[in-house]
Amino acid sequence: MSSIDTSFQTLTEDVALDEVGAIAACEEIADSIDGTAWWDWMKLVRSHHAGTFEHCMLITGLASTFTTKIGTSHEEIVKITMAGLLHDIGKANVPAAILDKPSALTLREINILRRYPSAGYDYLMQNSTVAADILSAVQYYHEYLDGSGYPDKLKERPHRQYDAHHHRLRRLCCPD
Repeated sequence: MSSIDTSFQTLTEDVALDEVGAIAACEEIADSIDGTAWWDWMKLVRSHHAGTFEHCMLITGLASTFTTKIGTSHEEIVKITMAGLLHDIGKANVPAAILDKPSALTLREINILRRYPSAGYDYLMQNSTVAADILSAVQYYHEYLDGSGYPDKLKERPHRQYDAHHHRLRRLCCPD
């Protein structure tokens, strides 16, 4: 099983993230995806059945492709790719019944769901040495400038680590 496959398992088993493996996988993704390989990547991702995993893989590929196409440095491409890969890792703590619910979520279920960015951040803080800007993207990519986002309904920059990675990842994951 690849480090990408095990990323979500590590949170539920409360073990350290295989960060070296995840970075290597992100570098491989960043190095292999180009305009023609994108469709092959999409086919591979769509062959998976888990919705969150599929979404993360799609965002990972999209982040890598987009940042490559705009001429970003390789180091920055790998960071954005890593943020894409890990952005929803906290959903491993959300019951599948909530993630897969076919009808509208109750207020209680919405509140449970909205905790997952912080759960992912907390897990990565305790079990990895992921860069602060990636951690910031994981925790805050659902925040909006008007304070209507989550998990913290922030109207201002959450802290000094909040930077361009957050904005890039948010645009890729949560287009308005």
